[in-house]
Amino acid sequence: RVRQAITERGVGYVGFCAGAFITGLLAGKTATQWGLGLFNIDFPYYSLESQFVAQGNSDDRAMVTVTLANGKRELLWYGGPSLDGVPGVIARYEDGTAAIAQSRVGNGQVVVSGPHPEAPDAWKSGFTDSEGSDWELAWTLIRSAIDGQMIPNL
Repeated sequence: RVRQAITERGVGYVGFCAGAFITGLLAGKTATQWGLGLFNIDFPYYSLESQFVAQGNSDDRAMVTVTLANGKRELLWYGGPSLDGVPGVIARYEDGTAAIAQSRVGNGQVVVSGPHPEAPDAWKSGFTDSEGSDWELAWTLIRSAIDGQMIPNL
């Protein structure tokens, strides 16, 4: 019903991390088996995940730098996806893959983010975030989904 609300009724959707993963197909399944199937993509983890796995690091959190149209931001990443394949790239990870993206899907606006701009300071324990809170960016993404207004792409 969520998929129907977005595609037919024009409800906006914003998904951070797991909320971004579920907009795809999830492990090659069809939308009726897993995920919302808003994008015909099985999103991979951002490449940092494979480094953590190779190192045996189970705390797959890191501060990552993303590039947006208006500059760079440090965001908390917690095992989120790379979003290549979503048409409107808003931000890119340092390796050039899509970190935050947007698209019209049917009548709705969908905004997805691999990293967590909504992360409270407690989630960033043990990390340095020179910019502080990223809630302004999170709110911009949420407002875009609600209002159906596209954010400038890269």
